[in-house]
Amino acid sequence: MKKIFIYTAIACGIAFIACNKDNDSTPATASNGSLVASGMKVGYGTKVNSSAPASSTSADAPMLEQVYDYQNYYAIGGRYIVLYPHLYKGDASGYYVTITGSDSYFKIDYTTAYNLRKSGSKHSSMKGDDYNDSSIVIKLPAGLSTDTFSIRYAAYDASNNVSNYINAIIHVTSDADSASNSKLAGKWRFNKQKNFYSENWGDSTIYNVDKNNYYDNFACVDGHLQYWNNYTDYERISKINTINANQAQDFVLGAGNQFSYHYQQKYRELNWELSGCDSLVYENYDTDYTITGGFNYNAASKTVTLIYDGNGERGIDLDQLNSDNTISNLYAHTYTVTSVTSKSLVLFEKRLGEGLEGYYYEFLKQ
Repeated sequence: MKKIFIYTAIACGIAFIACNKDNDSTPATASNGSLVASGMKVGYGTKVNSSAPASSTSADAPMLEQVYDYQNYYAIGGRYIVLYPHLYKGDASGYYVTITGSDSYFKIDYTTAYNLRKSGSKHSSMKGDDYNDSSIVIKLPAGLSTDTFSIRYAAYDASNNVSNYINAIIHVTSDADSASNSKLAGKWRFNKQKNFYSENWGDSTIYNVDKNNYYDNFACVDGHLQYWNNYTDYERISKINTINANQAQDFVLGAGNQFSYHYQQKYRELNWELSGCDSLVYENYDTDYTITGGFNYNAASKTVTLIYDGNGERGIDLDQLNSDNTISNLYAHTYTVTSVTSKSLVLFEKRLGEGLEGYYYEFLKQ
């Protein structure tokens, strides 16, 4: 499934490093805007130590829909906030984000987001999934007391015109699990997928069994393997060139709105230059990494939001990994829950720009 449903950009995506251990020496309080901002991370955001730019007076400036001003949001797991800007007119190259009472702001630049993010644009009818690539994802510092504060954000375009500011009221509450979240709690393993137009599901994923073994033709020359095309006078022998096995595509939705995803794949490739005719040498290109973050399930809209916690560091493409098998930056994806039972879970991911309405992914309870 393109390495997981989170590479969508599951990516996985679904782009960022695993959640780092917090080393906050003094817990921040939400009533202190500057202290919150000092420990806050914003996906693809760069912190600027000055007041946020004022809204532009130009008629060409983008405009955000005012109806979303002063809406209430609850921090997921007491740490994560996901905001979905709604453009009324114009285009957005990025966003300015600031906490009320802070003397700094964050600049989100979508043009340097390594294709993981795209600026929002006005659509006649937008679904929640459509905003995956234009969301503002914030990680609050650890240890915030139960409190309420406000965040202001505005869009800016390629000409640095700044839109009107929208206020978001943020509520930090305890980590008590909701009844809605408990419906999805547990460990889920990817099984199969299909696209929006398909009536039939693809094949179920087989785990821990070597598959997709690719054979190539060789010749045994002076005790060593050579490609047969270069030695057609020799007897042609077939050897396994690559070995592939799925080992894990699991995600866990746990207590305190905690989310983790584990991907593991075995991949070995024959090194024919080092191999003898009967003593094959395979090089190891295995992949094994874990992504952590938070989640929230909205039973009314039947949507689950997964936050991938890269601690706000500069992102890289999801097909690339850091040296320690972690992925950078901080972002979120929202999926529609089309079915959930004690044994299976089906998520629908709406994608844009692919000529398809989206994909369905089935997971089995472990």
